[in-house]
Amino acid sequence: MIKRVFEGCGFVKWDDISASKVLKQISEIRKTFKTVETEKINGRKIKRKKVKYLGVISVKTKNYYISAVKHFCQWVVQDNRAGESPVEHLKPILLKGQRNVRRALEPDQLRGLLEVTKVADISFGMTGYQRATLYQIAAETGLRASELRSLKVSDLDFDNHVITIQAAYTKNRQLAEIHLKKETSKMLKDFTYGQLPSKELFNLPHPCSLSRMIRKDLEDANIKPEDTGNSKLDFHSLRYTFGTMLAAAGVHPKTAQDLMRHSDINLTMSRYTHTLRGQAQKAIESLTDLSLPSNQSQKATGIDNQPVDGAYKPAYKKLTENTYSELIQSSSIGIKTKGKD
Repeated sequence: MIKRVFEGCGFVKWDDISASKVLKQISEIRKTFKTVETEKINGRKIKRKKVKYLGVISVKTKNYYISAVKHFCQWVVQDNRAGESPVEHLKPILLKGQRNVRRALEPDQLRGLLEVTKVADISFGMTGYQRATLYQIAAETGLRASELRSLKVSDLDFDNHVITIQAAYTKNRQLAEIHLKKETSKMLKDFTYGQLPSKELFNLPHPCSLSRMIRKDLEDANIKPEDTGNSKLDFHSLRYTFGTMLAAAGVHPKTAQDLMRHSDINLTMSRYTHTLRGQAQKAIESLTDLSLPSNQSQKATGIDNQPVDGAYKPAYKKLTENTYSELIQSSSIGIKTKGKD
């Protein structure tokens, strides 16, 4: 794919690569169908290949070409052969009216995926146990596929439960230290037992095959990658799952932003944080129960703020001789007391 695009564009040197030329060349690629015809000339059989052009390639195939070119340029940058990729900003082509919406896995779905995959057969060059470990790490750290692909055994710190992502492989080109759960750190220690520090942690397939790999495992776990709500599950959905689990656990939004390494908190809260099934109902159930009796029963009162119990009572107290004398006595006591002070 890369060779076909570069030759069509006439790229010879790195500085020749242009994102606009790449897109134009990909849009002009045609489907081809080769046939071989045999004919006799002077008693000799001669085979001739004929190429038939069947029209433009599909949007999905165009995106495969874009992905191949982007990953080649990323490899050149990561290998320190160039400073930056000229096609880094290229995005997949969307169909008219198509929305590339991802959704997060529910906790039970994630558990089911790990359980089924762990005992599955080899697929796309990875054992079931390796794939299950990969999915768990992606869901518990939010690491991107390119970051997971770059990991080596030497990047793991089992004492401090930290994974280090080198600056050349992160999206913002900054060194990142990703914290692990203690149980997960112990699992990775067993997973890498006896391996050299320079060994790759995961032998990931081609990016195009990575989506097909997790799709197959999702289907084996009876989880539909697409749903009726025009959303889908793919490998990057594990990063969405990480953000959603942080929110469900009550992690402060600022902390979640730091853990996901986002420059904008709105991206963390709006795109990567989803509502898990049952969360909305739990939120409503947590509201104050208005059917319970109040701490202080309220009594009906009249305009003079006196309780109304059906009978009229005067708002004043009739003074008698006894009450009058009691008031005088209490007043005199108060004066004497004041005098003593």
